[in-house]
This record gives sequence, C-alpha cells and structure tokens, in this order.
Amino acid sequence: MRHGPIALLVLLAGIAAAPAARAADQAAASVAQLLKDGYDIKTAFADTGGGAYIILQRGTSAYLCHSAPRQTCEKMN
Repeated sequence: MRHGPIALLVLLAGIAAAPAARAADQAAASVAQLLKDGYDIKTAFADTGGGAYIILQRGTSAYLCHSAPRQTCEKMN
C-alpha cells in the first residue's frame, strides 16, 4: 500500500493548522496566514524522515514552510 501521498496531506494539514507568531515583516507566519495573504503553493514534498515541506510564493516573495522539528515558515528572500 502507498501511504506517501496520504501522509504528506496529513502533515501539510498540520502545518496549515499550526499557530505561529506573526512578526511585522512576516518572517514567521503560518501556511494558513500566507494563503490568506495571497501566496500560492508552488510545490510541496516530503523527506525520507517524514518531514513535510511547502514552498509558497507571491510575486518575488517566497516562504519555505516545514513541519519538523517544529512547524514554521521561513522567508526565503
């Protein structure tokens, strides 16, 4: 049985639901907040250790969100 896609969706849902402190420049944000702010999901993937990753972009601004070891989104540029 392939559980990869299902596990990835569960982890991504966890990232989206995770609360995060929101700095003035959005250096720390949640996936849900970034989506509300108009960011689009460009790609999502999982590593072999079970961590889930999402890259969100709006214009020239991008964030990398990950689930492990703690659920956070980091500004890439």
